[in-house]
Amino acid sequence: MEGLFMFWLSWVAWIIVTFLMGKSKKRIMLAGFILLFIIFYSVHIPVPMGTINAGFIWLALGCYWMFHRQARKRLFVSFLFGWFIAAVYAGFSLWTMYDPIIMIVQKEWMMASILFLLSIFLMKNALLRVTVVTLGMIHGEVLTHFVTANIWGFFEVGSNLFFDGLALSLVILSLHILLQTVKGFLQDATEKWRSATESL
Repeated sequence: MEGLFMFWLSWVAWIIVTFLMGKSKKRIMLAGFILLFIIFYSVHIPVPMGTINAGFIWLALGCYWMFHRQARKRLFVSFLFGWFIAAVYAGFSLWTMYDPIIMIVQKEWMMASILFLLSIFLMKNALLRVTVVTLGMIHGEVLTHFVTANIWGFFEVGSNLFFDGLALSLVILSLHILLQTVKGFLQDATEKWRSATESL
């Protein structure tokens, strides 16, 4: 069913943060944020011409909070990258609506792959990469529905399909972070082993 991917991913993230992270204020805040997102995820706020998912708004506020903690120069560049990703997301979404023949695989997989490659090319910091991609997709979703609402007269910002696509993008980014971490660990272990053998 649509939307279940994000729902289960949120619960997995909450379990990892709550039980595996070290005791700290950061853990409490992050676990609380994820739990509130899970609650808001099923709430749809009616507005003129459509609905907006409350979890969508909560997630956007969380991304903005992460952004404001950066230095001013880095903040400008991050927002620039975020809007670039938003433009790519909106453009790709509108393109697939009008010309679905380009779809080689499922739309969510294609979108997640494109955004992953863009984020790798644009940003080095892993946490910033996750935040920028998330906020970029949020802005892109708003831009897409801003266009389609004028055609169809109705919009649903933060649909289950959007969250499934976002969840898939976050999973790919998280796997990349995990692989980089494992790679660094193995390199350190190899260096220590070489140093130990050379000293014999």
